[in-house]
Amino acid sequence: LRSWLTSAHLTRPFGSAAAKRTGVRARVVMAAQQLPHFGVEIVVGGQPLDKIAGKDGKTWVIARFDHAGVTKMVECEEADPYGEKYTQQWPATPYAIRVTNFAYPGPVEAKCFVDGKLACKALVRKSGHRHGKDVRTFKGFQSKPERVAYARDSVVEFLFTLPRIAPPGARGEENKTAVNAVMRAALETIRVEFYDVNVRPESKRKKVINTAKPVSVSGVNKAVAKEAKTSSATASGAEVGTPAAAGYEYNAFSYRTLDKISETVIRYGTKSQLLIRRVIDRDDEGEEAPRAAPRSRPRAHVAPEEVNPAKRIKSEGLVAAAKAAAAAAAAATATAAATAAAATAAVATAAATAG
Repeated sequence: LRSWLTSAHLTRPFGSAAAKRTGVRARVVMAAQQLPHFGVEIVVGGQPLDKIAGKDGKTWVIARFDHAGVTKMVECEEADPYGEKYTQQWPATPYAIRVTNFAYPGPVEAKCFVDGKLACKALVRKSGHRHGKDVRTFKGFQSKPERVAYARDSVVEFLFTLPRIAPPGARGEENKTAVNAVMRAALETIRVEFYDVNVRPESKRKKVINTAKPVSVSGVNKAVAKEAKTSSATASGAEVGTPAAAGYEYNAFSYRTLDKISETVIRYGTKSQLLIRRVIDRDDEGEEAPRAAPRSRPRAHVAPEEVNPAKRIKSEGLVAAAKAAAAAAAAATATAAATAAAATAAVATAAATAG
């Protein structure tokens, strides 16, 4: 089946009359749904993250915040309702989504959804195509993915980050304190959908007026994360793709999106959260389970003088001194009592003599 899909008669333009008459397109799409033709990788620092087959039947990657030379601290100055300014600081790790068309006999459109929202899209050519671009690396959120080509749009980087406290008075879907089931299921997901397209053989001059500002995605806040039981999020970072002037022209291949071929879903989360959910075992990362520290056995009481003779001598001296001080105090008390008795007797004698 794979050799039939890559045969020469299927590499002709899908918009040709012969393809339409014979229904080749429908047969190719149906066959493609049964075979893996596309690759999706989450890349950090130029290296793809290891995919983990979770015990829940889903594919996961671990969002880490200790990548040397990659993870950075993000700061944001905000103000409370009383006008007092404060700074929030949290770690963030930039990542990219790398998409490869390694077997499908024709170009496809790849749409990337992050946490359920359309982040970017672009045309991915067949492997070995004369235009290249059989591998696409999406580095961030587009400003206008439905209207402007990825290479010509304003793009801000993807960031693995942690849920943070929502600023007072903040608005937007990321700052809602309640999420429905659909939004909750889409959190911590990266989904790439692949669509068959009909590409026109010739390019045409396209004029674009793009005055949109870079998109800003703050990620979910702590209240939403607690309700959805998530531990990480994706936010937008620095600008990595700057469009040309406000109005510009370029040569573009126009195409029409057709049938959906397949989709790939990769979930992400911190390792501690995956362990809590029992999605992975501790051995999945090659680490041993932490062992509890052995409890010390109760030791029989040993007097200091039995351990060290010097301490015994010192202890005996202290005891003798304490006894001597107690005897002196008792003698002083007895002397004071005798003196008081003598004084009482003298007073009584003087009274009798006077009578």
